[in-house]
Amino acid sequence: MAKPRIFVSSTYYDLKYVRERLEQFIQSYNCESILFESDDIYFQPQKSIDKSCYEEVKTCHLMVLIIGGRYGSKATQQDKKQYEDNYVSITQKEFESATEIGIPTMIFIDKNVYADYETYITNRDTLPNDFKFAHVDDIKIFQFIDIVKSRAIKTFDKIEDIEQYFSNQISGMLYDYLIG
Repeated sequence: MAKPRIFVSSTYYDLKYVRERLEQFIQSYNCESILFESDDIYFQPQKSIDKSCYEEVKTCHLMVLIIGGRYGSKATQQDKKQYEDNYVSITQKEFESATEIGIPTMIFIDKNVYADYETYITNRDTLPNDFKFAHVDDIKIFQFIDIVKSRAIKTFDKIEDIEQYFSNQISGMLYDYLIG
């Protein structure tokens, strides 16, 4: 039987515990969870690792995007100058890959990160360049949140917040399908 494929996109080291638990949770819905650390992605020999991830995103039915306190590794790009000066993270590029072809995305943002984001928005014109935020490693996270905030987002404090929202959304999708 075919199963819905759900791609989990986030930085790895800071959200490892969330990713591990979410993988099991997705599988409990009889869906296929797609995470790079579980060897669910075919890494094409002629492509960079991140480009293989973007290709895998395009084979999925849904994406779960989790934004925590790290912006993440640099995506492979052609322009070396742009790559060094103003790079885009692999996580952001995964999201862009899903968006390009209309894959629905559930977006979760750590509550502390979102609180820092609100502080940033309120004070962005007066913040010194060397200002440090308590819960983020790079203000590029805030630029990423600016991109995703036009969609439904859910902040989370613990993994149970993600699981509850996910359950509600899956129920809503099933309902729409049945009455549609």
